[in-house]
Amino acid sequence: MSNPTDKFDVLRSIVEQLKGFPRDEQERVIKWACEELGIDSVSTVKELKVAPSFLPESPVQTDSNIYSNKVIDIRALKEERSPATAVEMAVLVAYYLGELAPETEKKSEIETSDITTYFKQASYPLPKVPSMTLVHAKNAGYFESVEKGRFRLNPVGYNLAAHTMGKAENRSSSVRKRTVRKSVVKKVSKKNVKKK
Repeated sequence: MSNPTDKFDVLRSIVEQLKGFPRDEQERVIKWACEELGIDSVSTVKELKVAPSFLPESPVQTDSNIYSNKVIDIRALKEERSPATAVEMAVLVAYYLGELAPETEKKSEIETSDITTYFKQASYPLPKVPSMTLVHAKNAGYFESVEKGRFRLNPVGYNLAAHTMGKAENRSSSVRKRTVRKSVVKKVSKKNVKKK
């Protein structure tokens, strides 16, 4: 039996030889090799949630090309973008499903079951009422309603997830705005209590 490092040397050699070919030819060569070896099915790097560290990173196509050299999953995206609220996390889930998810998971609309599924996968705390998180995200201007219980990310939500969320200068600004809003609400509430 060969040494495990020899296997990685073979893999690196194959990858190096395929680098010069267009993507469709690379896939064709790999499929042909699998057929010759009698391998029934192969998971492509596109279908993997995380690429093995010894493989070259596979490009993920997005409009913003933010993730042009990464294979990313919802947990990694959550870690990178650091959503501050359940609404922001819902926006991130919708962005992930529309732009970065594997082809088998991709979809343009989001519903309550997606909140539960992808919040769990991302290790993000579940909201008490997941369906209301979507309503709050719509009311905040990030989603448009498609039909009852189904929402689609609008340009404002897309821009939040793709360009704004997770950037330190934007984060401190939005935290300041939320803090100001909370203090205004507290002052108004105190005035209402005094009047009674």
